[in-house]
Amino acid sequence: MSRVEETVQPPVHGGNLAYAKAKWPSAPEPWLDLSAALNPIPWPIPNIPPHYYQNLPDIDYLSLRQAAANYYHQPCLWPVSGTQQLIECLPRLRARSVVAVPEVGYAEHEWCWQKAGHKVLRYSTDQVELLLSQCDVLVVINPNNPTGELISLSQLRSWHQQLQAKGGWLVVDEAFIDSFPLEQQQLSMASYVNQPGLIVLKSIGKFFGLAGIRSGFVLAEEGLLSQVKQYLGPWHLNGISAYLTERLLEDLPWHQCCREQLALLSYALSQKLAQQGFVIVGQTPLFVTVLHLNAKQVHAALAEQGIWVRLFEDLNWLRFGLPANTEQSLRLQQALQKIENIKLGN
Repeated sequence: MSRVEETVQPPVHGGNLAYAKAKWPSAPEPWLDLSAALNPIPWPIPNIPPHYYQNLPDIDYLSLRQAAANYYHQPCLWPVSGTQQLIECLPRLRARSVVAVPEVGYAEHEWCWQKAGHKVLRYSTDQVELLLSQCDVLVVINPNNPTGELISLSQLRSWHQQLQAKGGWLVVDEAFIDSFPLEQQQLSMASYVNQPGLIVLKSIGKFFGLAGIRSGFVLAEEGLLSQVKQYLGPWHLNGISAYLTERLLEDLPWHQCCREQLALLSYALSQKLAQQGFVIVGQTPLFVTVLHLNAKQVHAALAEQGIWVRLFEDLNWLRFGLPANTEQSLRLQQALQKIENIKLGN
């Protein structure tokens, strides 16, 4: 485990296509953006009644919360404007604490706790048992982004019990878990959030492919939800997003069909990358992460061809989101084959 040195710059994210276009202005259009690991087959947007544009949303989000309670099988929740809003909020709800975050994972967790004045430690999974005596808050990304690692339910419950006993928190970011088959979703901690000290973050943008509507949920016991509500204030989620989120959560046939499609697309992508000589280090239904000793050069060579993927330069990793269709898949395959003929580094 390691202490995080004070950071002065916020994290770099996928989806930053404007940066790519500026750096590689001669790349062919349209760009194929695989960097954000979003569902490439998004839930289809219906016609939106005009009054959702004109009126304030229900201040209590009653019908949305009921739809979410049915979907997550848990009524102890509150809608948020994307889980990033909660990642920013939670550090403001605790006195200065020692917070442990994954050494590899969504970097906003580390950044937000640090900039709020907390002491932040990085950990690998095999270090958690030793770390629990030192930390007040443990952040787990399950499944991890970008490694795809899944922590067992029994392990998470044990960690929570140890933290709960001393007034600590277990924060579980489940942004990618909805894309998994239903049997693997049993690893969700959603059923246990009525207990103090457990906070689960749920994303809408990833599985439903609608990151632009900035929607998600926090699941926690009522005392903590009250603090979150007070911090966020009224109408924090706009009416359009609330309407769409309610509808998409209720679309059960789409959920099942989409999970089956994503499993096939993810498998096909992993096969393609392995055939091109990449070493697969992580995978979920929404992305495949690979190792390449010249990852930075591969990243640039793909960008020159108008294909944008997520680079983890320190690890020599690249994370590929899923191509949406045969045309995109063929374009990626041709780009990878072209790279084989490029001398990449020393």
